[in-house]
Order: sequence, then C-alpha cells, then structure tokens
Amino acid sequence: MSLLESFSRAYVINLPQRADRRRETRAMFDRVGLTDWERRVEFFPGIRPETTEGFPSLGVRGCFLSHLGVLKRAAEVCTDSVLIMEDDLEIDPDFVRRGDALAAILAREDWGFAYFGHILTGLPEDPGVPLQPYRGAVQTAHFVAIRREVVLRLVDHLEAILGRPTGHPDGGPMHVDGAYSIFRDKNPDVSTLVAVPNLGTQRNSSSDISTRWFDKVPGLHSMAQGARRVRRRLRR
Repeated sequence: MSLLESFSRAYVINLPQRADRRRETRAMFDRVGLTDWERRVEFFPGIRPETTEGFPSLGVRGCFLSHLGVLKRAAEVCTDSVLIMEDDLEIDPDFVRRGDALAAILAREDWGFAYFGHILTGLPEDPGVPLQPYRGAVQTAHFVAIRREVVLRLVDHLEAILGRPTGHPDGGPMHVDGAYSIFRDKNPDVSTLVAVPNLGTQRNSSSDISTRWFDKVPGLHSMAQGARRVRRRLRR
C-alpha cells in the first residue's frame, strides 16, 4: 500500500506560471519512488494577489490564500484527510521506505495535524517511532496532512484572520504556518504528530515569498537559479 492512500486527497500548491516548479516536483516524486502519484496528486493553482492587505508581502498573502483555497476544496471533497504540499518541497526517500509504518500510525492514532516536513524546537528524540506527538509551534507548512474534521474548523479560523487588522490580539494577517500554530494552541483537543526525523525540506529554488537578497537583484536571480540546479544534480 502506498502512503498516499492514507489521504483522501493530496494537493501541490503551484502558481500556474511556475512550470519550472511543476517539472521539478514531478521529477522529485519519481525520484523518491512515489509510483502512484499521478493518479493521487493534484496541482492546485496557487493564488497571486495584487495587494498585501496587511500581510508582510504579496507572497505571504498568496501562500495564505492558497492554503485556504486547498482547505476549502478539501472540505468539499475529502472524506477523511488531505495532504498539502508546496511546490518547493523535497521529499526524503524515507517517506516512501517507511510508508507502512507511517500509515499504521496514521490509522491507529487520533490526530488532527501530521507534519511530515517541519522546522521546530524540542524535537522528540525516539528515532524508532516515525510520527510522534508534538504540541509546540511549527515553522513551515510545506508538507502537512490535516484531518477533515479539523479542516472545517481551520477554514473558519483562517477566514477570521483575514477579517482582522494587522496586530489584532486574536491574530491578524500573518504567515500561514503561524496561523496553523495559533489554531493548534487555541484548540488543545486537536493532536499533532511530527515526523522523526524530518521527511520534507524546502528545495533550493527561487521563491515567490523569499526574502533572500539575491532573489531580488536583477541578474543575480538567474545566477542563483543556475547554482541551485547544479547543487540538486550533485545531490542526486
């Protein structure tokens, strides 16, 4: 059984104009051995807004709205859970190799979020259990699964954030991973699992929410992209 079968739907958030990201993602799926991805994974058209509306940048708002769009679709079509991926995701081959163990935990445990990719502190230290409970904040939301009953509540939470001003005490416009962490903090009944070790990093490619200076300077942007392609080939 493929681990992808543990989820009702799987989506990759991808701006329609980023054909390079789609190519990289498809190649990555094949490289790590996700043999059934073509019939189980859908590319979701990412949103690129015209105004920030209180968010730190256009890209941050676009990422937030794109996640919200995926969640709304999942609320309509998913019977159990949704796996959300961003198009700069680099999956560790252990996601496939340890698929049976991961699927067994997902089937056995009462979970609301499962972060297969993450940046966090206080990581559990038992390497023998590939998904472990975690209550702290999680940075990044590039590789996360969410159960349908949580999706319905999370949509309301994100829409409430959109309706508040920046700096509101209950949470105004922010990065989507922060919004997820606030939701988890305010809803202690929703349990979270995290992959140990981390099974998904963010690929070294130019980002539409990047704050790296070399992605903003004309001329250096293309040089940086070339260097990233070389690094990816060397890693293979």
